[in-house]
Amino acid sequence: MEEFEKQIYNTYLAVSRSINNKPFRIRRDFTGFESKPEYLAVKKLATFFKKHRHLNIDSFFEAPFFVYGEDYFGIDFFCTQKAIATYTRYNDNFLIEKPDSKVCGKKIKESIIFITNFCKLNNIRVADYITHKENGSQYYSFLTHLKDRKINVYILFAFKDFERVVKAVDINIKKLLAPSLMRMDYLRTKIYSSTQMKKNISLFKKFVDN
Repeated sequence: MEEFEKQIYNTYLAVSRSINNKPFRIRRDFTGFESKPEYLAVKKLATFFKKHRHLNIDSFFEAPFFVYGEDYFGIDFFCTQKAIATYTRYNDNFLIEKPDSKVCGKKIKESIIFITNFCKLNNIRVADYITHKENGSQYYSFLTHLKDRKINVYILFAFKDFERVVKAVDINIKKLLAPSLMRMDYLRTKIYSSTQMKKNISLFKKFVDN
């Protein structure tokens, strides 16, 4: 059994248990696991995730719990087209509609860590992230990061030039890479009516502007 397959199964266990506030233990002994019914699903998921490396595996497993509000999803569910559609719906709708939710707050923290590490890796100031482009790329890096679900769109409002930059992006590029940017007025309204999200953005903005 491949290490990646073990990682997938343990991620599934960790996410499904922790979301329901239940304790869990990482499985270390996989002796005989390949003969179990669950292994076929794990093997399919390993092939799927290798093909779509931009997917966030944790988010993929947590998506249906928040979209449908149910307590249990067998690992077989995640091999279906519905699971893929749910992941898209989770990122494009749930995390936008509920900016003050606990899970959205978690995504904001992950976004801040990702942006900070990305800037260190590329030797740029955090304030310059919003206008950064990879060598030879015609797209701003944040557009690709939105497409690959590396960051939550709300955190970008912490950058003073964000809306100006977005306004200048070709509409077809927005539709292709980051459809949420087609709803800037709506996003701004959700921020203004939020409590925790507004605080999170304000705190990160102070860091960005320093």
